[in-house]
Amino acid sequence: MALRAGLRRDELLGLAWADLDPAAGTLNVHHSLQHNPAGGLTLFPTKTRAAE
Repeated sequence: MALRAGLRRDELLGLAWADLDPAAGTLNVHHSLQHNPAGGLTLFPTKTRAAE
């Protein structure tokens, strides 16, 4: 799926089942999993509101 959709690793790791719509055949990428300053992992939005 990652190769076909052209997803980056952090976008692929940020996917949730809710992002997949099998009936429509779509996948919406809303988050990416990234390292945070505290040393853990956090889901961050992929776009700002201005970019949508």
